[in-house]
Amino acid sequence: MTSWLRTLHPSEAIGFFTGLNLLIVLFSGLGNALLRKFSRQRFTGRDQPLSTGDMGLVAACVFLNSLVSVAGWWLWTQGGLVLRPSSWPATVGTLILFLFLMDLLMYVTHRMAHWSLLYRWFHYRHHEHRDTHPLSLFVLHPFEVLAFGVVLIGSIWLVQPTVEALGAYLFLNIVFGSLGHADADLFPAKWSRSRLWSWLGLGTFHADHHQFEQHNFGFYSALWDRLAGTWHRRIQKP
Repeated sequence: MTSWLRTLHPSEAIGFFTGLNLLIVLFSGLGNALLRKFSRQRFTGRDQPLSTGDMGLVAACVFLNSLVSVAGWWLWTQGGLVLRPSSWPATVGTLILFLFLMDLLMYVTHRMAHWSLLYRWFHYRHHEHRDTHPLSLFVLHPFEVLAFGVVLIGSIWLVQPTVEALGAYLFLNIVFGSLGHADADLFPAKWSRSRLWSWLGLGTFHADHHQFEQHNFGFYSALWDRLAGTWHRRIQKP
């Protein structure tokens, strides 16, 4: 896979990553729609309609994510980003480190996005979706999309994950993002009430952030919210 990617012409890379990002949006949207249909419970039970402006932001998100992907690909082909040789210890180790670092950076940048000026300029558009839609994950201001891209590329530069660890992280990122905006709970109630589950950014964790905006800024875990005193946990019924 990596050998093939190195042989791409820039125009081919643009086409490949644009198609890949379109598939990601399709995967997330269809997955969320299915979650709503077959879930054991809905959080709010209301569907947020998508406006024309929302669809424009989704399209911009696809375009900018493709641009970030091409930029990362180009840096990698030029030696600016390094992916270390594959091995199981390196893959597991760099995946854990990458998740830890990204969880911290996304907590910090998310809290910054809720600062008064930044919220009014950029982040408010995402929070207009209090009752989320299957595509709410991608209703983001272009500045936020680019900021995430900078954080992601910077983290790749620091951690130097294996290609398998990077692929696993990107997959988990979409899964967590999709579940957090699904307005549906797929998991058994006893899981949601468990002590271990309360440390993960699954179930109601991000859904509660859309209802209680000064809580649950994390993305993959509740670690930083717990440490900073911004954690909120919804009490799950049996």
